[in-house]
Amino acid sequence: MSEIRNPNRDISNLLARTDRSSVRPDQLTRSPEAPSHGTINEFRDALQTGIQDAETKRLTPGELVDKANVIRSWTRSHADHFSEKEKETLYHLEQAIHNTFNRYNEAARFWGDRVGTAQTFRDAAQSYFEFNRKLQNPIERFCFAKDIHPLTSEQIKERKDYFDGRYDVRIQVPDGDFHTWQGNDFEPRITVKVYKKGLIDPNDCYYSNTINLKDYSVEGDNNRGSLEDWKHGPGRMPLSEIKYQSLQEALDWVGSTDNPNFAEYKHLSTDNFQPRSLKENHVIHTDTKRTVLEVIEAYKKGKREARRALTPGENGGKFFFPLGSDEFYRIIVGTDLGKEKLFFLGNHYPDLRCAGVGLRIMEATTRIPFVDVRAMEYPLEKK
Repeated sequence: MSEIRNPNRDISNLLARTDRSSVRPDQLTRSPEAPSHGTINEFRDALQTGIQDAETKRLTPGELVDKANVIRSWTRSHADHFSEKEKETLYHLEQAIHNTFNRYNEAARFWGDRVGTAQTFRDAAQSYFEFNRKLQNPIERFCFAKDIHPLTSEQIKERKDYFDGRYDVRIQVPDGDFHTWQGNDFEPRITVKVYKKGLIDPNDCYYSNTINLKDYSVEGDNNRGSLEDWKHGPGRMPLSEIKYQSLQEALDWVGSTDNPNFAEYKHLSTDNFQPRSLKENHVIHTDTKRTVLEVIEAYKKGKREARRALTPGENGGKFFFPLGSDEFYRIIVGTDLGKEKLFFLGNHYPDLRCAGVGLRIMEATTRIPFVDVRAMEYPLEKK
């Protein structure tokens, strides 16, 4: 964050400017000196303590300012790591702390509304602490940068209208000419193939998604958005929105079909369908594959260096990286297919999050050895 030279904008000077002789000792008990840049542990401790105070309310306003000072000092010493949007937001939140703390001080000195001004200050401090917490989470930071938020009903309708105007769809189910069987068990799967408007031809099918009603999964089968760009120019919908529109098309079909195999699912709609996982059955993105394979190689190397053996599943090409792991964050925010999941959930299912990512890798030891990413799965959970 760029240097703020006006002392009236510096949180660390707030307590120094306070006339402490006119305030009761129990109101401000901390030192007015600004903290040094501090360590990451001091930063984390200040952040955790500040956030916890939203419930405990054990800290005085002066103590909360000290916590904000520690956080501010650390973020300013790492300003190069923040975007301009993040710096601007931090600045405005710091200004809010400055202004509300000054109003609290005035009320405390002249016996004004101490309770109301103290709560207003606490609210400003909590907004500052919460934003700094988000900056430590790669997913929340990405969502902030891209302004990912739940869509309104009007926005959803606008996107639906745009989809209907640009694309045609065909529905395939395990019935008639299309059979999908697991042993003798019928699989209630609906595949939605998306074509350019007026071009129902296999060469013009750019997207394919399957909705599995048995396990409530949304599965990406094919994505050739770059081919649509090449053949038809700009204007294609984002992959996350193609997936949501495919889900809506599938559920609309279920609601209108007389196919008895889907009778028990006719009540489903986008209003009550809660996906349990997001999958990719055919990973064709070159960049996504490269990133995933790099993550796996780094993971294997780390295990070798720590003299830890791979699990039987990992030796067989199956990996799972849970939410919170470095491997998970590298994949979810570092690949197109990972980012697509964040847009899909953030726009349409904000109460859900990915609990991790499962990968299935195939290694061929033929005359020309190669490694391929065969499938990816993101199990979902409530936030």
